Amino acid sequence: MNESPTGLVIPFPLLETKIGAFRQQAIQPTTFNLMAHLTIIFPFMPLNQLTSAASSKLEMLFKETDPISYTIDGLGRFPEVLYLKVADERPFIHLIRSIETAFPDYPSFGGQFQDIVPHITIAKNENIDQSEAEFRSKFPNLLPLSGICREVWLINNIESSYQMHTTYQLGSGETHDN
Repeated sequence: MNESPTGLVIPFPLLETKIGAFRQQAIQPTTFNLMAHLTIIFPFMPLNQLTSAASSKLEMLFKETDPISYTIDGLGRFPEVLYLKVADERPFIHLIRSIETAFPDYPSFGGQFQDIVPHITIAKNENIDQSEAEFRSKFPNLLPLSGICREVWLINNIESSYQMHTTYQLGSGETHDN
């Protein structure tokens, strides 16, 4: 039975097609091989604790959430992390807060941070200056990049890497297991 934590993320497949190879090289360790995404809640409940009632609660919450229009418009940094910023953080923060309210035992990032900064990690390593310079050189015209987020993935750890387990559609409530 899988006791490792799961997570809830919004995938960005369009972005992955453009910068996936860069991300795979710039994120260490490379075992975290999930496509470009924005983390909503991590860690979330382990699969062995995810009851049908909890899954139904997630499904209803996502059904009540409209797809999210976004524009990625810049770079930001945390220590040893380079990320892409979304121009309007509010819909992502609202979704995060809604899940935290529905599942109070699972605050975003374990409650480590008071402020929520929705972001898409593109590099995580000890030489972020070099990663940023390389990113700017390889993708000078990438931003701004706009699209619509239509789904949330429940991810779980399989053999030391996170993979999509369940897909929840925003606004429709349809669920698809992998």
